[in-house]
Amino acid sequence: MKHAGGVRHPSRRWFASAIPPALYALCALALFGGILPVMGHSWIGIDADAKQVVYWLDLVANAVRHGHDPLLTDAIQAPSGVNLMWNTSMVLPSIVLTPLTLLAGPYASYDVLIMAAPVLSAWAAHAAVHRYVASAAAAWLGGLVFGFSPALLAETLGHAQTAMAWFAPVALLLVDEAVVRRRWPLWRVGVALGVATAVQVLTGEETALATVVLIACLLGVLAVQHPGHVRPAARRLGVMTAVAGCTALVLAAVPLLVQFLGPDRPTGRLVPGDFVVADAGAILVPASRQLLRLPGITADPWSVVTEDSGAYLGIAVLLLLLVAWQRFRTPAVAAAVPVVLLTCVLALGPHLHLGGTTTPIPLPWIVVDRLPLLENLDPARFMVLAWLGIATVVAVGADHALRRNGRERVRRPALLAVALATVLPAGPPRTAAVFPDYLASADASTIPSGDVVLITPVSDGSSLRVLLWQADAGFRWRMVTGNAYGKGRAIYYTPSTLTDTLAAIEAGARVTVRESVLAVMRNDLTRLRIGTVIESGGARSGAELALLTRLLGDPSTVDGDVHVWHDVRALLSQR
Repeated sequence: MKHAGGVRHPSRRWFASAIPPALYALCALALFGGILPVMGHSWIGIDADAKQVVYWLDLVANAVRHGHDPLLTDAIQAPSGVNLMWNTSMVLPSIVLTPLTLLAGPYASYDVLIMAAPVLSAWAAHAAVHRYVASAAAAWLGGLVFGFSPALLAETLGHAQTAMAWFAPVALLLVDEAVVRRRWPLWRVGVALGVATAVQVLTGEETALATVVLIACLLGVLAVQHPGHVRPAARRLGVMTAVAGCTALVLAAVPLLVQFLGPDRPTGRLVPGDFVVADAGAILVPASRQLLRLPGITADPWSVVTEDSGAYLGIAVLLLLLVAWQRFRTPAVAAAVPVVLLTCVLALGPHLHLGGTTTPIPLPWIVVDRLPLLENLDPARFMVLAWLGIATVVAVGADHALRRNGRERVRRPALLAVALATVLPAGPPRTAAVFPDYLASADASTIPSGDVVLITPVSDGSSLRVLLWQADAGFRWRMVTGNAYGKGRAIYYTPSTLTDTLAAIEAGARVTVRESVLAVMRNDLTRLRIGTVIESGGARSGAELALLTRLLGDPSTVDGDVHVWHDVRALLSQR
């Protein structure tokens, strides 16, 4: 219904704008709804990095509740602690979700975050691609393709910070507004981009940096295709970027100061450059999470990190890009297709990986991998951003198909549907929260509040597990361990002769410890102010138990596979 002057009634306009996100939410419920009966006790995804995000949600909520600093903590890697801005703490979403976390627990907040990630990402992509298509249905389909792509859904297995991929389409939409549409004043576009950037920095800085690389690729492609527009576009982009940078720095000034000038900062690069990369074979071979899979072969073993194993595009989608490039030479498609290809090449990392084998063939990322800050990006995650270009192509193709008559109006959407069916997801896994019986025992409740606890195993996935143990105990005690980027080069634990030796044992090394080294380890226990030691089992528990018994004597408590030494200071005085 329109009023005088042809203007639609505001309530109708708001209702129409609410339909796309509502439909995306229904899609998310259809995909993730199986978690609802066990929400609060399980999480969406696998038993890996999700535990770290759950921990940050609980830690930040606990800090807000008690009026503590949510950007720094000594709860893990004590006595020094860690700087949350160098970790995947998702500070802003964690603060926003604090009421839910305190009411229903961190697992419920995590599941809400994971279900919201594809919805928000799809909604943002819908707004971006709607600039290039007239059909609302085509724009909605484009948003669906981006928000529920194989790459983004792979991130929902445990990387909530990268599954929240709304920033890239929002940034591209604002760049388009500044350079092409020009309906808003430049200062307004810059402020909007600055606010979005600040929000993204406090959600996940890696996605913010990756989006900068994506926009650089897009601008490079556009400069080649439209050389006559480079100079005026550069002036407008310069003004917008300056305003956006100032706005973002003002809004995120305190967190950034804590990150770069505050305590407990890590040093050196945080991630190996040739580790979390997309395998070229995985672009063509589906992983086990796809609904349609090839018999007898899967790309799963070709990825080091399961959450970053969403490289699959498939032959059908690649053919779709090729056909669109040939038939729909609109400006949007002409820019989107080469950007998709460039982004996929960047996702392959510094060297070509094929079928799980690393080859010596260098790739363009080898240059980016040497740049400050950008060296800490995981290349495989660029596959999430590649789907924004694919979503644009799909939306343009659908828009063209819907404007056809007769058989073409049926045939073209049918072919598009067949191509997209090849990337349909299978149902996501769920993981139940499991804790050792000892944590619920009366003996565990005797650990003094504020005590520093050493829990073995100290390294790798085990240090993710103990994060949840500490959170379940209400953060009553601190830990020497904790899977996070800590001070200097600490990753899993506070460095010392003792913790380094335990980590070496867990890695399978044959370790011989002399009496003189035992004396150094006892000094480590005193220096780190460790009051309680818990040996919680594991593949190398026998060797660790033997070492700890030599250090402290027989354990104070034995509860199944768990061995506990209380009052370490008193035990050391007896040695």
